[in-house]
Amino acid sequence: MPPAPTLEGRLICACNCAYDIVAAGPLPTDPANVYYAGAGFTGTPAAFINDTSIHACLVGTIPDGVVVAFRGTLTWNISDRNSLRDWLNDFAANLVRPGWLPADSQARVHAGFLAALEYLVAQGALAEVNRQLQAAGAGTPLFITGHSKGGAVAALAAHRVWTTDATPSRIVTYAAPHVGDPAFADVYNLAHIQHTRYEFQNDIVPHAPPSIGGVLAQLQRLPGVGSLLTGLKQYDYEPLGELRFIDWSNQVVADGRMLDFRRMAHIGCGKSFGSAYAERKVQLRS
Repeated sequence: MPPAPTLEGRLICACNCAYDIVAAGPLPTDPANVYYAGAGFTGTPAAFINDTSIHACLVGTIPDGVVVAFRGTLTWNISDRNSLRDWLNDFAANLVRPGWLPADSQARVHAGFLAALEYLVAQGALAEVNRQLQAAGAGTPLFITGHSKGGAVAALAAHRVWTTDATPSRIVTYAAPHVGDPAFADVYNLAHIQHTRYEFQNDIVPHAPPSIGGVLAQLQRLPGVGSLLTGLKQYDYEPLGELRFIDWSNQVVADGRMLDFRRMAHIGCGKSFGSAYAERKVQLRS
């Protein structure tokens, strides 16, 4: 099977492969795995995973360049301790300063997503990125990607490699939650990272954690819905990158003045979080 015909397609295939990581080392190849073939790896990717199996990524080379793909949250399973740990990590939404920024920086990011990146950096993920970039030759592009939680970690990784190594990258994320506060968005934008984020229909994950004046504030005004959301803690988070939204006709559209209102109306009057989450998983796998 040939690789996917577009870069975005190859990167989302790499994101799917990241969900197959169960151990550190070379990622096992499976000739029947359409996502492995779709990514177009030119060699065996290296897999990284922490000791509780809740943070994982792969680093591989494709014809376009070197790609690092961060895995999303494990599927919810109340009987699986690692699944519970991963979801609790997602809810660790207190804002903290990334260690690669100056001590006087006011920028803050999601503590749980930052912890995920730090675990993988400590296990050599970014060192492997540099090794593969050197092996591929000068001028080789770096692509950073991830789905769901992996997309948030990807944004942090992109900013880290730019700040610490002056390594430019292109980042493409799929259904990623928010990463940091407006001050972090400012320093992120100053790095001129080329970042495209894809979000899907009624998926509520890209609206989380909730922002002051964001979708949560709008939903709280809806009759029958707002009362269920009263008292939830609000965080001052801000999205990153240029939005490409997959709308209710499955068309990819750019951000617009009415898009937030339409999305809020669909979420408030349409599917529950659970059904939207399940549909997003099916969409990713299809």
